[in-house]
Amino acid sequence: MFRAVSPAKSTLSRVDGGAPARASGLRGVLSDYYELAKPRIIYLLLVTTLAAMVMAARGVPPLLLTLWTLLGGALSAASAGAINCVWDRDIDRLMTRTMFRPVARGAISPQAALVFAALAQLAGFAILYILVNPLAAWLSLAGNAYYVVIYTMWLKRVTPLNIVIGGAAGGFRRWSAGRR
Repeated sequence: MFRAVSPAKSTLSRVDGGAPARASGLRGVLSDYYELAKPRIIYLLLVTTLAAMVMAARGVPPLLLTLWTLLGGALSAASAGAINCVWDRDIDRLMTRTMFRPVARGAISPQAALVFAALAQLAGFAILYILVNPLAAWLSLAGNAYYVVIYTMWLKRVTPLNIVIGGAAGGFRRWSAGRR
């Protein structure tokens, strides 16, 4: 299942099949949980969230509101990413691009990933509810439910259009960022 390839430090290794370099000890564990959250997707969501906030504010939104919105959104998205990794671990093991994800390669157990997902979602929801507004919190939760149930559990397994339709989950998060 795994090819013996010299470790590569670039993200190109995810495409060409090379095994990415892995840190050991606490640094390795933190790196695995970071990857479990799917940070590249989170960055895209945060950029579009910030853009929506700037447009809604017709200028620069308040700094603390922006900070809490981005943090709450990042935690909520990390939760969805972790659940996606748990659900898709069987197919992730088969694809070169995803075979080194922490759950797929056994570095993080499905149970530990689900605990991480629950804690991240609870923290994200609480931050959004208390420090941003309840609507943003509920919309973020709805976006996660859509991503996990509609996109991850259903669409990815039945249609190649999954990524187009699944993009609506990010739309929930961006739309909620403009609501104050």
